Amino acid sequence: MTSGAAILVYGPNGRSGEPLGYISKNFNFFGDYYFTTDCTVAMNNPKLFSGALTNPAKPKGYANVGFTSTFAPTFGTSSSSFAYMGGTPETPAGSVPVTSTQHSDGEGNSYFIESNIWSLGADNELIPTWVNPDGNPAHTEIGYVPGAMNSIVITGSLSAFHDNYSDAKDVVQIRLFLADQFTCVT
Repeated sequence: MTSGAAILVYGPNGRSGEPLGYISKNFNFFGDYYFTTDCTVAMNNPKLFSGALTNPAKPKGYANVGFTSTFAPTFGTSSSSFAYMGGTPETPAGSVPVTSTQHSDGEGNSYFIESNIWSLGADNELIPTWVNPDGNPAHTEIGYVPGAMNSIVITGSLSAFHDNYSDAKDVVQIRLFLADQFTCVT
């Protein structure tokens, strides 16, 4: 039995009904956090402090839970730009995307990253606020890409993301909530 805090995954209606699952404590094959229904592999005791969300498991040495993109995405309500949820170094609060080779997704490649972007909404909802390259905060939606990708993404529009990428045809909108008390019974 494991207890502590966890990141619970709900559908687009938020905290209605039971959670669908959890955010993983480790990375998938691609170096991204993923959705799981197995509580034994859920991220345990994540911490949120001043916009930084951290994972005590530190997979591949990365404590910060952030987002990575191969290009400097500009998110908007009709944008299909996206970034994967992965491990990153800490980035300054409110900064535009930072170029780094230090991240879990495509390790060693120069990607754009942001990590100090998290805030808590109603019912402890985790809300990522990506800052566009022009310095303006962007509207984002969180999606789960099932199948071979099994990844979590943020994008300006899940509809545009779905329409523009062949491996995103089954993307599902999700919402993330920080649960103070979580018990995994196996």
